[in-house]
Amino acid sequence: MVITDHPAALALRRCVDLPVLWVAPSDDDHGADLAARGLAIRPAVAGRGPICCHPEFTSEVSRVKEQFERLGGLDVTEPFARIREAIGEARRMGVTQRAG
Repeated sequence: MVITDHPAALALRRCVDLPVLWVAPSDDDHGADLAARGLAIRPAVAGRGPICCHPEFTSEVSRVKEQFERLGGLDVTEPFARIREAIGEARRMGVTQRAG
């Protein structure tokens, strides 16, 4: 499966033969709408938004939900935070190197 934190990346599902999941922000109306339509793999809980499947692939929800349940309390947002930190650090280093 592919896990993303950007809603537009859900469209990738039309191009690959893998479930694509979107980790929605807790305050996102589109994520809440998808969850209300039964597309949440994990519901919004404790300040975290839902994890949603592409709306055209509803048949994947139960299978992917089952796989996610086996992973337990895995924090799928943590890698995105590390990526953002790494990009920020690379930008700072680029600015420092240009100044020197």
